[in-house]
Amino acid sequence: MSLSRVRRQRQAKVTEKALLSEMRI
Repeated sequence: MSLSRVRRQRQAKVTEKALLSEMRI
C-alpha cells in the first residue's frame, strides 16, 4: 500500500462528502 494512494482515497472521500452536503442544502 502506497501512502500517495491512501492520501488520494482519503481526499476523494472528503470531496464526496462535501458534494453530498452541498446537494443536500
